[in-house]
Amino acid sequence: MALLRRAILGTLGCATLVLAIPKTAALDLYDEPQTIIQSVLERYAGKDAPDLMTLPFVHRIRVALARTDISVDPVINAAEIRLSDVRVGPTRMMDATRGRVEARFRNTGKEQTATFELDRTSGDWLITEIRHANGITLRTLLQIPSAR
Repeated sequence: MALLRRAILGTLGCATLVLAIPKTAALDLYDEPQTIIQSVLERYAGKDAPDLMTLPFVHRIRVALARTDISVDPVINAAEIRLSDVRVGPTRMMDATRGRVEARFRNTGKEQTATFELDRTSGDWLITEIRHANGITLRTLLQIPSAR
């Protein structure tokens, strides 16, 4: 009887523990930037680069993209795109509404690193800057002053 009682209490304890664990399908607010950047870079895995106007940029960058003719893709920092081996790091929060995500990938066989800065604007995480390891930034390419 004591053995049966112990088994029942143990089962109830495990059930309570399982119910207390949050669902992994729901993203934490601070996991969203990492997921967004992963999604953006996956769009480059196809034959053609995505339309830059469909990517999650802040309004000021969208306006600059529409008026500026640049010879390289500012997300990848290259004219020729053959992306592979994409690795996206965790979000590093700068404050409650700003985060950074570092991504590493190979493009045309060369290892590259880019740091994406995102702001939570009107409930959405939007890209405000991209800093490439060679010093090139999105705002420099688009000839707009740094936001901060």
